[in-house]
Amino acid sequence: MAHVRGGKGKKDRDLPLPESLLLLLREQFRQFRPVVYLFEGQLPGEPYSERSLQLMVKQAAERASIRRPDYLAHTATLLHNALAGRGR
Repeated sequence: MAHVRGGKGKKDRDLPLPESLLLLLREQFRQFRPVVYLFEGQLPGEPYSERSLQLMVKQAAERASIRRPDYLAHTATLLHNALAGRGR
């Protein structure tokens, strides 16, 4: 389970995680030893930047032949806010 604080509607939620994703997240934690956020920016304790997430989502969309950049930019912003603990 993943606990999301202040998500959509400013509500806290517990989300089930597939075992395969949980294994990847554990490896991420072991490799990078984050201080505050699982996915941190260049400085320890700082969230991953919104722009970096937008670029990552855009590149993944291009590789998957998805052509909805407006939707994907919004998705990256929501993801950034969730990772930074600032649900909208």
